[in-house]
Amino acid sequence: MKVKIAYTVEDDQIPAEIAKFLEKTQNKVYENYKQIKELGENIKHAFDANQLAMYALQIHSVRKELVDADLILSDCQDIVAGLRRLVEKHIEEENEQVSGEEVVLEEEEGKDLE
Repeated sequence: MKVKIAYTVEDDQIPAEIAKFLEKTQNKVYENYKQIKELGENIKHAFDANQLAMYALQIHSVRKELVDADLILSDCQDIVAGLRRLVEKHIEEENEQVSGEEVVLEEEEGKDLE
C-alpha cells in the first residue's frame, strides 16, 4: 500500500529537495531502461514457455517501478506548482510594499511643498 508522507523544510530548500527526488527517479528510470533493453534483446531468443513466463514477470515488475516513478514525478510537479505560487505571492507582496512606500514618499514630498 502506498501512502503519502509530508515533512517541513525551509522554502529556500525546496528546489534542492525537488532535485533529490528527481535524481532518485532518474536513477530508477535509467535502471528500468537498462532492464527493458536487456529484455528486448533476450526475448528475441526465447522459445521456452518458462523463459517467456519469466520475461512477462520482469516486464510486470518494470511497469510497477515506472508507475512508482510517475507518482514521484507527480509529487514533484505538485511541489513545483506550490513553489511557483509561493514565489508569485512573494513578488506580489514586494510590489505592494514598494507601491506603498511610493505613496508615503509622495505624501511626504507634498508636505515639504507646503
